[in-house]
Amino acid sequence: IPGTRLTVGIIVFLLLTVAVYVLLWQTSWGYQVRVIGHNRSAALYAGMNSAKLMVLNLMVAGALAGIGGGIETTGIKHPAFAVITSTAKST
Repeated sequence: IPGTRLTVGIIVFLLLTVAVYVLLWQTSWGYQVRVIGHNRSAALYAGMNSAKLMVLNLMVAGALAGIGGGIETTGIKHPAFAVITSTAKST
């Protein structure tokens, strides 16, 4: 948003927040994540593969952190889009 420090990151943040909410509360994967988080022994007894889910959760968390860091770096710290667009206009 021109004149402010807000970037497209706020829109991405809101969309990802809704996506994570839907994943955690409307899918079987989210149910398994919540069960393992509450009681790993019960999840193992129910036949859930907790090791696989923990690795998957770490991958999703890393991807979300990477998206956030990329937006922060290109949007506020080093406005790469301004450089790209000014370079494209000058050629």
